[in-house]
Amino acid sequence: MPDQLDFAFVDGDHSWEGIKADWMIVSERMLPGAVVCLHDSFTPAGEDWRHLDSCVYFEEVIQNDDRFSLIEVVHSLAVLRRVK
Repeated sequence: MPDQLDFAFVDGDHSWEGIKADWMIVSERMLPGAVVCLHDSFTPAGEDWRHLDSCVYFEEVIQNDDRFSLIEVVHSLAVLRRVK
């Protein structure tokens, strides 16, 4: 994996430890202005079965990461931009 990224799409292990590891690897490599898409970060209406650990990790950790700003949600996908 390159040391610096301007785009990443993460759709991996949806466990807490899996998304934590993915986030630690990817978030550090994102350049300012870069976009990262995280699959299964939101639970779509009527799809409670999709409320995976990756959603909980997003709610508790990633949404509070001030290096990134949420720019769009598409179904269960979060689209963020690196701001710092």
